[in-house]
Amino acid sequence: MKLLLGCILTVFMIGWSYGQSLPLHQIDLKGMKGERTTMDKILPEGKNVILSFWATWCGPCKKELDAIQEKYEAWQNKYNVELIAISTDNARTAGRVKAMVKQYKWPYAVYQDMEDQSKQIFNYESIPFTAVLDAQGNLVYTHIGYSNGDEKLLEKALAKLP
Repeated sequence: MKLLLGCILTVFMIGWSYGQSLPLHQIDLKGMKGERTTMDKILPEGKNVILSFWATWCGPCKKELDAIQEKYEAWQNKYNVELIAISTDNARTAGRVKAMVKQYKWPYAVYQDMEDQSKQIFNYESIPFTAVLDAQGNLVYTHIGYSNGDEKLLEKALAKLP
């Protein structure tokens, strides 16, 4: 029962956030070169943004990022979109992030949310968690989990953006 209520509350809160700006300045990030920044500062101006929250130990996360990679260049041109991959690895596993990104040759900007602040702001509990922000920074789409073909749902959301 508690799980059901938690799911309903999560859906309600995410639905309530759609179309609204989020306090992205509250999410501290670390770049692959060790630089510190906040999420609001990494968003490309005038572009739609896919935020993919993942971890090195998460098999579905890697599958999702690989599936998107196959379509990414076309999406960039067609939907004026950039993907930013945000690792949620903790201090114990964070050292694996850079090597994994290199191994998979992901063309995305990658940052680490070492403090799990994104979970509070975006109100998610499991990964992969994917969010789309429109060019004004408003949350317009979210998706939890990954199954083969979910990238088609993501593309449908992108196609609705101006």
